Amino acid sequence: HYDHLGKRGNLIYYGSDDNASGVAGLLALAKSWSQTTPPCNIIFASWTAEEKGLIGSEYFASTLDLPGNVKLYINMDMISRSVTEDSARRQLSIGTRAADNYLRELATQANNKLSHPFVLDLWDVTGHSGSDYASFMAKNIPVMTYNTGLHNDYHTPRDIPADADLVKMGDVLKLVNITLQEVLENTSVH
Repeated sequence: HYDHLGKRGNLIYYGSDDNASGVAGLLALAKSWSQTTPPCNIIFASWTAEEKGLIGSEYFASTLDLPGNVKLYINMDMISRSVTEDSARRQLSIGTRAADNYLRELATQANNKLSHPFVLDLWDVTGHSGSDYASFMAKNIPVMTYNTGLHNDYHTPRDIPADADLVKMGDVLKLVNITLQEVLENTSVH
């Protein structure tokens, strides 16, 4: 999602991590994939009004004629920071549906291909609706949602670009890209 909290009184909520980081990641991946010919259509999109209740993603998901044809929805929401206790700055949360064990396996395999792998927190998104992935999960579409954790600057004016960990963000994008390539190459994936 590209929206954030905006200005409140005299304070500006910059939203660098939440979620300029996800949008920057989306644009970087879109640029990279524009140089290739993937085996199927890939849509790169960012939604508005996530902060107001997933309005943009819910609208888009509701317009899908054949949601069963969508192989995967990837969500990147807050991918450039670390929680305080992550002193090594290598924790990464990836949420999938319980039914999609193959996606957790792909994420683990992709992570092992990184020169400096993450400590993965693989969790079940079932029953959660914290970001735009919920709109697609409701349509029975497999999802992978990437997040580096809630930090002390979350939803405050202190969420500024100077605090972004660009190395970590770059590695998150490498992992997302490897996983996407694997999904596209695996014709047995539904």
